[in-house]
Amino acid sequence: MTYNYHCKSCDHDFEKNIPIADREKPTKEKCPLCGKKGIIDRVFEAPRLSYDGVVSDIKRAGSGWNDVLKRAAKYAGKKSQVDHY
Repeated sequence: MTYNYHCKSCDHDFEKNIPIADREKPTKEKCPLCGKKGIIDRVFEAPRLSYDGVVSDIKRAGSGWNDVLKRAAKYAGKKSQVDHY
Protein backbone atom coordinates (compact mmCIF):
# COMPACT_ATOMS: atom_id res chain seq x y z
CA MET A 1 0.00 0.00 0.00
CA THR A 2 1.01 3.59 -0.44
CA TYR A 3 1.32 5.64 2.74
CA ASN A 4 1.90 9.38 3.18
CA TYR A 5 4.53 10.72 5.57
CA HIS A 6 5.53 14.17 6.79
CA CYS A 7 8.87 15.37 8.20
CA LYS A 8 8.41 17.83 11.08
CA SER A 9 11.88 19.30 10.59
CA CYS A 10 11.79 20.36 6.94
CA ASP A 11 8.02 20.15 6.20
CA HIS A 12 8.69 17.58 3.46
CA ASP A 13 5.76 15.34 2.47
CA PHE A 14 6.50 12.04 0.76
CA GLU A 15 4.88 8.74 -0.14
CA LYS A 16 6.19 5.22 0.29
CA ASN A 17 4.76 2.06 -1.20
CA ILE A 18 5.34 -0.58 1.46
CA PRO A 19 3.65 -3.68 2.92
CA ILE A 20 0.98 -3.04 5.52
CA ALA A 21 3.06 -4.75 8.23
CA ASP A 22 5.90 -2.22 7.69
CA ARG A 23 3.75 0.93 7.63
CA GLU A 24 5.40 2.34 10.81
CA LYS A 25 8.95 1.68 9.59
CA PRO A 26 9.55 5.05 7.83
CA THR A 27 8.71 6.89 11.08
CA LYS A 28 11.91 5.41 12.53
CA GLU A 29 14.07 6.20 9.49
CA LYS A 30 15.76 9.40 8.28
CA CYS A 31 13.88 11.94 6.22
CA PRO A 32 14.76 11.48 2.52
CA LEU A 33 15.16 15.27 2.12
CA CYS A 34 16.85 16.66 5.24
CA GLY A 35 18.29 13.41 6.65
CA LYS A 36 17.11 13.92 10.24
CA LYS A 37 15.95 10.84 12.10
CA GLY A 38 12.89 10.21 14.25
CA ILE A 39 10.78 13.20 13.24
CA ILE A 40 8.64 11.52 10.59
CA ASP A 41 4.87 11.22 11.11
CA ARG A 42 2.48 9.10 9.10
CA VAL A 43 -0.25 11.30 7.62
CA PHE A 44 -3.79 9.98 7.64
CA GLU A 45 -5.90 10.99 4.67
CA ALA A 46 -9.19 9.96 3.14
CA PRO A 47 -8.91 6.72 1.18
CA ARG A 48 -8.38 6.95 -2.54
CA LEU A 49 -11.43 6.02 -4.54
CA SER A 50 -11.58 3.83 -7.59
CA TYR A 51 -14.26 4.48 -10.14
CA ASP A 52 -14.21 0.95 -11.59
CA GLY A 53 -17.70 0.45 -10.18
CA VAL A 54 -19.05 2.82 -12.83
CA VAL A 55 -17.97 0.40 -15.57
CA SER A 56 -20.39 -2.47 -16.06
CA ASP A 57 -19.36 -6.04 -15.31
CA ILE A 58 -19.66 -6.85 -18.99
CA LYS A 59 -17.21 -4.15 -20.06
CA ARG A 60 -14.76 -5.22 -17.35
CA ALA A 61 -14.97 -8.80 -18.64
CA GLY A 62 -13.48 -7.76 -21.97
CA SER A 63 -14.37 -8.07 -25.64
CA GLY A 64 -13.87 -11.84 -25.72
CA TRP A 65 -16.67 -12.32 -23.24
CA ASN A 66 -18.85 -9.88 -25.17
CA ASP A 67 -18.53 -12.10 -28.27
CA VAL A 68 -19.74 -15.09 -26.24
CA LEU A 69 -22.72 -13.08 -24.96
CA LYS A 70 -23.64 -11.95 -28.49
CA ARG A 71 -23.65 -15.56 -29.72
CA ALA A 72 -25.74 -16.65 -26.73
CA ALA A 73 -28.24 -13.84 -27.37
CA LYS A 74 -28.45 -14.82 -31.04
CA TYR A 75 -29.41 -18.41 -30.22
CA ALA A 76 -31.62 -17.52 -27.24
CA GLY A 77 -34.20 -15.70 -29.35
CA LYS A 78 -35.79 -12.25 -29.41
CA LYS A 79 -37.11 -12.36 -25.83
CA SER A 80 -33.67 -13.13 -24.45
CA GLN A 81 -32.37 -11.04 -21.59
CA VAL A 82 -28.72 -11.70 -22.35
CA ASP A 83 -26.96 -8.33 -22.05
CA HIS A 84 -23.95 -7.22 -24.07
CA TYR A 85 -22.49 -3.91 -25.16
